[in-house]
Amino acid sequence: MRCGTSIFICEKRILGFSDTCQSRGLEPNVIKMSATSEELDLEAERDNFDAKISELLNQHERVGNFCINDNLAVFLYQEALMSGYKVPEQVAIVGFDGSAKLGELGITTIRQDVNTICNVCCSNLLSMIHKSKVYDASQTIPVSLIKRKTT
Repeated sequence: MRCGTSIFICEKRILGFSDTCQSRGLEPNVIKMSATSEELDLEAERDNFDAKISELLNQHERVGNFCINDNLAVFLYQEALMSGYKVPEQVAIVGFDGSAKLGELGITTIRQDVNTICNVCCSNLLSMIHKSKVYDASQTIPVSLIKRKTT
């Protein structure tokens, strides 16, 4: 899988999603897309998406989609609407990052605290440059759910 951020981060997001589903007794069904999220033209993914969503809707009344980034959430939202699916009644969509574009479209997203992430990174970088001890290289920064019309 490739995405706009590092492969490591993409895989960690997928693992977090899968672990959360399993902890709630749900079996995750991961659709991996071959295109990068920067490619706004994801034509090659349309058939794959429609076939997979149709298959899942034959098994379930509603299908929830967690996207590893907001670009993919926009793509899935547009594809769902063009394919005639009712959002969120049939297809629910959640992105990850918290970009302004999702607010305009009304797509639910998991927002990262970018300011805190930048502050921690800069602080750690300055500590490394000055050869002092890095305060906390593995700090976890909380995220928040921004619920909108796609869930």
